[in-house]
Amino acid sequence: MKNLCYTLLLLSFISSFAQNDSILNFRDETIYRINILLPGLEIEKDVYKDFSVVGNLGLFPGYYKNNNLFSNSEEGFFFIPFIDLQVRYYTNFNRRIEKGKTIVKNTGNFVALKFTNYFGTSTDHRSTESIRIAGMVYGIQRTYWDHWHLNFESGLMANLDADRNDTTVLPWISFQIGYTF
Repeated sequence: MKNLCYTLLLLSFISSFAQNDSILNFRDETIYRINILLPGLEIEKDVYKDFSVVGNLGLFPGYYKNNNLFSNSEEGFFFIPFIDLQVRYYTNFNRRIEKGKTIVKNTGNFVALKFTNYFGTSTDHRSTESIRIAGMVYGIQRTYWDHWHLNFESGLMANLDADRNDTTVLPWISFQIGYTF
């Protein structure tokens, strides 16, 4: 009986030093982020093991310069509001778990179907048209020190507003830095 008590005590001691199961395994979580580089708010919701849905509402910065021969040139910054929706499949969660790495806050590599709508804006100095693009991207997402979020995506996007006879395919590169709650 004494040996059984020592064995149970030893097992509970060892298991307390093992990594937290919630760090290694999939959890149904909702992740909130504030993106700093491209200002915006992002929500990521896990919907199934290795799958999540992401919504991002933000502002894309721009710069304009109007050169006039008869008056002073005008220049300035502006922001274009956008909404970005993605369905992500994380490709390396199992490999990260096998290596003892965390997948908390969806730290991993992913393939995503992506839709982005840049809304048209108009002011006295410049105007932009609405642009809708959709495509597939591959991304790397990491969360450091429990809160700092890095995300890099690249892929191909199609311009949905182009004429049916003139479909435009665009290369896509995106880098985000943000804070995760």
